[in-house]
Amino acid sequence: MFSPQLIALIALAYVGMLFALAWVGDRLPAHRLGGRTRAVIYSLSLAVYCTSWTFFGAVGSAASDGWLFATIYIGPILVLVFGHDLMHRILKMSREQRLTSIADFIAHRFGKSRPLAVLVTLAAVLGSIPYIALQLKAVTNGLVVIADDSASLSESSLALVLALALGVFAILFGARRLEASEHHRGMVMAVAFESLIKLVAFAVVGLWALFAVLDGPGDLARTISGNDDYRALFMPGGLPDGFWVQTLLAGAAILCLPRQFQVTFVENERADDLNTARWLFPLYLLLFTLLVVPITVAGLERFSGQAVNADMFMLSLPISGDRADLALLSFIGGFSAATGMVIVATVALATMVSNDLIAPMLMQFKLHRGRDFGRWLLQSRRITIVALAVFSWVYYLALPSADALATIGLMAFAAVIQFAPALVLGVYWARASREGAMAGLMLGLGSWLLLIFIPSILPDWPAWAQPGLNTAVLVGLSLNIIALVVISLWVRRRRPTLPMLLGRRDSLRPVTVGELRRLAMSFIGQERVDLAFANALDRGPEAGFGEFEGVPANAELVGFTERLLSGCIGSASARTVLTAGLRRSGMNTDEALALLEQTSSAIQFNRDLLEATLDHISQGVSVVDADLRLVSWNRAYVELLAYPADMVYLGRPVEELIRFNLERRHGGSSREIEAAIDRRMHHMRRGTSYIFERRHEDGRAIEIRGNPMPRGGYVTTYTDITGFKQNEAELKSAYDTMEQQVNRRTRELRATMQALEVAKHDAEQANRSKTRFLAAASHDLLQPLNAARLFSANLSQRVGHLESEEARLVRRVDHSLGVAEELLSALLDISRLDQGALQPKWTTVSAAQLLDKIERQFSALAERRGLRLRVRPCPYWIHVDPKLLQRILFNLVNNALRYTRRGGVLVGCRTRGRLLRIEVWDTGPGIAASEQERIFEEFERLGGEDDASEFDQGLGLGLSICRRICRMLEVPLELHSRPGRGSLFAVSVPLADAAAGQASGDISGVSLHPLASFEGLQVLCIDDDREILDGMRMLLERWGCRVQVAAGREEALASAHPALDLMIVDYHLAGGDDGVSVSAAVRRAIDRDCPVVVLTADREDDLGERLEVLGYQRLFKPVKPAALRALMRHAVGGVRE
Repeated sequence: MFSPQLIALIALAYVGMLFALAWVGDRLPAHRLGGRTRAVIYSLSLAVYCTSWTFFGAVGSAASDGWLFATIYIGPILVLVFGHDLMHRILKMSREQRLTSIADFIAHRFGKSRPLAVLVTLAAVLGSIPYIALQLKAVTNGLVVIADDSASLSESSLALVLALALGVFAILFGARRLEASEHHRGMVMAVAFESLIKLVAFAVVGLWALFAVLDGPGDLARTISGNDDYRALFMPGGLPDGFWVQTLLAGAAILCLPRQFQVTFVENERADDLNTARWLFPLYLLLFTLLVVPITVAGLERFSGQAVNADMFMLSLPISGDRADLALLSFIGGFSAATGMVIVATVALATMVSNDLIAPMLMQFKLHRGRDFGRWLLQSRRITIVALAVFSWVYYLALPSADALATIGLMAFAAVIQFAPALVLGVYWARASREGAMAGLMLGLGSWLLLIFIPSILPDWPAWAQPGLNTAVLVGLSLNIIALVVISLWVRRRRPTLPMLLGRRDSLRPVTVGELRRLAMSFIGQERVDLAFANALDRGPEAGFGEFEGVPANAELVGFTERLLSGCIGSASARTVLTAGLRRSGMNTDEALALLEQTSSAIQFNRDLLEATLDHISQGVSVVDADLRLVSWNRAYVELLAYPADMVYLGRPVEELIRFNLERRHGGSSREIEAAIDRRMHHMRRGTSYIFERRHEDGRAIEIRGNPMPRGGYVTTYTDITGFKQNEAELKSAYDTMEQQVNRRTRELRATMQALEVAKHDAEQANRSKTRFLAAASHDLLQPLNAARLFSANLSQRVGHLESEEARLVRRVDHSLGVAEELLSALLDISRLDQGALQPKWTTVSAAQLLDKIERQFSALAERRGLRLRVRPCPYWIHVDPKLLQRILFNLVNNALRYTRRGGVLVGCRTRGRLLRIEVWDTGPGIAASEQERIFEEFERLGGEDDASEFDQGLGLGLSICRRICRMLEVPLELHSRPGRGSLFAVSVPLADAAAGQASGDISGVSLHPLASFEGLQVLCIDDDREILDGMRMLLERWGCRVQVAAGREEALASAHPALDLMIVDYHLAGGDDGVSVSAAVRRAIDRDCPVVVLTADREDDLGERLEVLGYQRLFKPVKPAALRALMRHAVGGVRE
């Protein structure tokens, strides 16, 4: 399909492109990468986990073992999702101590033990060589599959060339500088790009297999369900043997593989990037998992009965379908998976070998005393990379050709899982000891060698020593954990003590600053050491160090030097180097180790003390380094600026914090915000002190002071000066002269009085306009309704109690008019209450009279409904507006009767201190708590009246009016109710003395004798609406009256007769005239005080008082015939008696 030369050229061009990308990445400033982009690149770099095993071998594993292939994906997903705390702890320690590898981490955790570092390094090398050999096997197998003349190719030669080429690329990518703790940003970008290529290639081939080889997901499901072998592999059922053991292996590998530790913890630039990786990397693995099944089934179907290696389905399938483009893309994807793994793994292993094996040997031969030690160490890393590549090739030659890729990968996983107990227990269990970790690792790795590694290269190994991968893993891991725990509990951890050292301190020559500097220079180089020591000593590098040459070094500088060396040669070797340096000053080995241990403890104590001090001061403090990244802060800083919990972290650029504050205050990005950020950053880079105040929206004043530090960076303090500013403002106000204050207050008072006069005038004018409007609106709205009601009453009296269709229609019309009347009246009442047009008239009345009126008014209604109305006697007097209180109680009792189906209604009183609580109880359906506030809103009616007759439904305005009246009277309206238990409404009004009540009289008015009949009664009706006159005449004549009508003053005077018994007049007449003045003129004309009934829609109290003085009766529109009849009886009863 492709010539070997073309494939080699394509692979070379691809790797060259990767190197160019890495070269650009190494030179790209950190700030040019946005936070989101950097997090995505970091997350994709973790996919170096997906090697040629997962690219090619996962399909082969699925073809033979079914869902067992998914363990290599499920394990990491579980760790990323549920092991977040563990990963953050490892990351925090690695960043703070500048640790360079997993061997460095474990050694540092257990007292910087060099033997432990050596053991972990050897185990990592032994475990990784089979894994690198796996990559060689996968790529060479793939090359043989897609090459035209595969028979002429020597697989071993191809593997050797590939191993050496990858070794060279690894040197170019990751071994160009000495300091291992520095970030290889270019390498990480290249690996992330390779991860993207892997995913695209796998996805394209997977989708092609699903929709071209198969016929979509439905066909895939049918193919699996229709084949017994496929059904056994992929249909739901019991998990395959070893599923959870291999899941455990894969989960441990994501933390313990040297290359994974390198990209996850050593190459991490921001701690919060791990939060993005927590969801993005599992999603990446999940896509791989879903695509494996269609590729596997398509391959099994296509090559059924053929001797095709299932590990190569990713290449064989496109070739069989004449898709050379897909085959080449698949090969590049697998090649990316292999190269990414080999490059990162060899860089990580070379760092471990050079730091923990070679560096100690070089120091053993005194080579660290020369100025070229750093060059020696860097060369050793490069040689190690090449050696690892060669050893992997040798192991590849020893592999049986039949071994599947998955088997080799799991063997490597089984080696690194032995690091997990020391790693996890070292993080979470403080009592885990160096001796326990050493014993556990030796037993676990020994079992791996005997039961897994040696049998893989010696086929004649005894059968009893080959229990199988799953059993061997469990045996080794169990021995490891048991040894670590038991020995850690048994061995009392010995900490160095310093009595002897302190006793001899005067007789020893302490190590000097110059010695520490020269010691570091032999490993790192003069330029970097001078810059580092200049920062540590708060001076510029150009000033020189002559004055410090013989100055004794303090503990902080010794610890600083150790951390500086740790970044290059690892923590264990750095401890060895410093120990040797201190021994030359006269200390023995134990004393030197004790001093270093004391130094570490003292530095940690000072750091903890500083943090505790900063956290207990009220000022906020933040410190940024020379690169303007946050390096220290306290709790008050976060609280004063109200940062989110995950906003502030070590190493965050201060520019991002400034941007966050500005965008939060000004609401988004803008040109002004960018300009403000540039000004502040320029100000900080210049290194000048500054002070300014910031006002927060909540009124707080924060004083911010910034001062540069001698070796670069800034320390900024934030002080809450709100109290000080308030005191300052008060003092400034106090210093103003009394004359100025008096003048100002006088002007304010004058302006206020003028404003009050204007407001009062406007309010009075508005009130008058409102009153006129309400009166006019009431008249205009109710006038036609009044006429209709009169005609309806005439019709009702004509049909009487007939049951004809016409009679029922008349009653329906009369009822509808009544509803409209009630609605308009209620709306007008609400308007008057809301506008304040209705004012209470306080007087002292008898509660007994109010309750007696209730009983007389509603007893017939209760009896008609089959209910019992009980009104308890009440001997108390109250101070209230009787009409308004009566309106409230009538509404409450009416509602109680309307909603009660069985039982009855009880009205009673009880005293509460100086208040009389009038209560209305019912046995109705009750009101749910969620509805109790809603029923006081306009037009809200409960469902309990749905079954009421159409002539007895409420408008939903009564309780709204009651609440408004109670608010105006300033009396509480209470509701207590439970569904199914009835309701209680109560109004509490002030009590009054009985003597005051008897003096003020009662509310019943003057008692008149009712007239039994209207036969022959002379009545004059005055109204400017002819329709109303006609309706009134028809109604009164039916009652037996002799009626005369008049449309105005002239007609009324012309119709006046001395025998006139009653005048019924409209208040609002045409031409601005009114019924009161016209009736007075008629009275004068007949020279007799004829009774007068005034019909009006105006409910103002002023009009009521005027009519009361004249002795007139008032009846509100629309006129109810029954009410008119009753009022006529009382009005003329005494006259005609």
